[in-house]
Amino acid sequence: MKGRSITVVTSGLGVGGSELQVVQLAVGLHRLGWHVDVVSMQPGGPYAKSLTDEAIDVVEMNVGKIASPASLLLLRASIASMRPDLIHTQAFRANLWGRLIGITLGIPVVASVRATYSYIPRLYYPFERWLASHSAAVVTPSRATSRYLVERVGVAKSRLVTIPNGVDTLLFSPRTRVSSEQRHRNDENRFVILAPGRLVAYKNHVAVIDAFRQLIKTRPEALLVVAGTGPLEMELRRRAGGLESVVRFVGELNREAMANAMATSDVVCSASRLEGMPNVILEAMAMGLPVVAAAVDGIPEVVTDHENGLLVQPDNLIGLVAALEELAGSKMLRARLGERARADVLNENSINLNVARHVDLYERLLGTAPQLDDRTKAG
Repeated sequence: MKGRSITVVTSGLGVGGSELQVVQLAVGLHRLGWHVDVVSMQPGGPYAKSLTDEAIDVVEMNVGKIASPASLLLLRASIASMRPDLIHTQAFRANLWGRLIGITLGIPVVASVRATYSYIPRLYYPFERWLASHSAAVVTPSRATSRYLVERVGVAKSRLVTIPNGVDTLLFSPRTRVSSEQRHRNDENRFVILAPGRLVAYKNHVAVIDAFRQLIKTRPEALLVVAGTGPLEMELRRRAGGLESVVRFVGELNREAMANAMATSDVVCSASRLEGMPNVILEAMAMGLPVVAAAVDGIPEVVTDHENGLLVQPDNLIGLVAALEELAGSKMLRARLGERARADVLNENSINLNVARHVDLYERLLGTAPQLDDRTKAG
């Protein structure tokens, strides 16, 4: 739809799942003819270049975690000068201040809430209810997140729209995977488990390392690759003490490097306790890899146990070990789950479909489409 303009306000453009979704959406809208401005509330971050390379204007501001009145006035003035038809805020701080600014400017605001607010003090919930009631829509990546906002926070269901995350199915493709024979010649017939994610408590890499310590007793060919950085890195390295030859910490990976890491892995494992709809799970599935994941939040909406992956209960160490053992013992099972996973992601989680669902929503809100696509309604 040509002639429409949108300002996307994000808390930052560092490496992260929410930030990746911002970039994919902004680029997709730009290629469809929308005028897109992106405002980042903190300077720096590698994804800024991804946007400017597409000729998308990026304004980087320095709005601290405790926002000063002066910084908020500058943010408001910057957004007002863009004169957008619509504002779309992404991530917690942007959802807070960006929505307030949009409301004061009289511009329709869409807010994306990427995960449940279980980590936010409940004192904030009444304010979120007020912001949601004054938002044009609140977008979530999963029905589980929508249910949480309705049942725990008190957001009106009529404000909620579920749009699953999108994934680059060309970059993350089985065609890029290294054959097991080629890889095994180079890596001693390893069974490679990839555990991606920021090294913070809720991602629960502790459970993955503990499960691997049990698995290695019966599967000495197993290798664990931990991909990510964060405040718990040294603690996790200590946790893996004695396993240095079979546990590798490879640091933070960009998307191309992550695709390469998945291309040489057999399984992707996540024991996270909090997820809206994790990009790395979708990327692994797009790659045709089986996943082992804790059944939290939106994950059971994309991973069906023993159909396109394996699910375990959160913090169930025995179940996590058993799932990894099951996949280690059967190449046929890994292949079957991976093939179905790829097909499911192509059907529901491509970038193009994600962008199209957002456009459906925007057009309805701006009065240019009579009905929102049923697939995007909150369940």
